Amino acid sequence: MLGRSKRLVSRRQRMALSVRDVCCQFPGCRSRRRCDAHHIRPWSQGGRTDMDNLILLCRRHHTVVHKYQIRIERTGADFAGAMRGPAAFAFYLPDGSQLLPLESRVRGRMMFNTAVRVAKVRQITKAADPGTVGGGYGFDLGLCIAWMFEAEWRHAREGKAVV
Repeated sequence: MLGRSKRLVSRRQRMALSVRDVCCQFPGCRSRRRCDAHHIRPWSQGGRTDMDNLILLCRRHHTVVHKYQIRIERTGADFAGAMRGPAAFAFYLPDGSQLLPLESRVRGRMMFNTAVRVAKVRQITKAADPGTVGGGYGFDLGLCIAWMFEAEWRHAREGKAVV
């Protein structure tokens, strides 16, 4: 337990976090690579560098949590494996709607599956010549994915979320 003495996790905390959470805890993500320790209550707001205030997130979802100001709360679930059973953490957009994985049958805000969307975009654009579409600026998959996240976030902010 480092408390407020250090912002970054120690090597032992990192190992314990990897054992406890196993993989990225973002709804629907099971990535085990390039995962970061994230403060549930931000360090800048008095959060402590203790195990009960840390969560494991892959770099992509760590960025998403910060960019879209997603709030994370603990649930009553155990951390048993984190791959099955109820989630140990709940994720909420700034408007209060909860993010849930696509495979969940619970009502709430459903996250779209980025991997499926990327595969569809690649399939659709495989035969297209993006250099001649839209004024000849070309197609950038990274910008397209960023736009999908932005559109989803704006959609949620306007209260048009499907439940």
